[in-house]
Amino acid sequence: MAFALEHLGWEEEWMCTIFSDEKVFSTDENGKITLWRTRGMRYAQENIRFRTRCGRITLAFWGCMTSRGSRPLVRTTPHMNSEEYIHILSNVMMPYVSETFPGITYVNFVQDNSGVHRARIVQDWLARQPNLRTLNYPAKSPDLNVIENLWAKIVREWDPQIRRTREALAQYVIDKWEGLRARHALFENLITSMPQRLNSVIEKNGGVTRF
Repeated sequence: MAFALEHLGWEEEWMCTIFSDEKVFSTDENGKITLWRTRGMRYAQENIRFRTRCGRITLAFWGCMTSRGSRPLVRTTPHMNSEEYIHILSNVMMPYVSETFPGITYVNFVQDNSGVHRARIVQDWLARQPNLRTLNYPAKSPDLNVIENLWAKIVREWDPQIRRTREALAQYVIDKWEGLRARHALFENLITSMPQRLNSVIEKNGGVTRF
């Protein structure tokens, strides 16, 4: 609620905001499935989807987006530490910020509250960036980080027939991401939805929203 009220008047400010996140993709993902069932049959055997985690492969990626688009995904180690995260921010995100917002004094930066992001070394690095203002993002608020919608689109379009190899999984994720990058209007639409998201948070008294 505090975050929503504080930023409720923002419009142009969101257009100069960079949203970032990490995502772990797995070969046991399932695409969106619509199921019609009769009342009281929710837990019937035929209405339950089981997952086979044996032999699954996982890959982690870091991504970011703005109202003007996104940059290619960065593949990370399974358990990214603070040094690796700072390397990505320094060598990937900051050049992207300079290229995307030339001449702008500073841009706002959104990251979630993972342990890596909250590490002192990361916080000190962020504090030394004069053209980056890190927002006090509320914990457990995926509906306020629009990049989550991009992850969701990739998962919904998941192909369960994907080969269980790291190369096949990586190529699949990258191809889907690049397909989203080509949809330029998508990014501006997500960013301009922020006032609606904040209003929804207030209407729900800080609870879960449809976003």
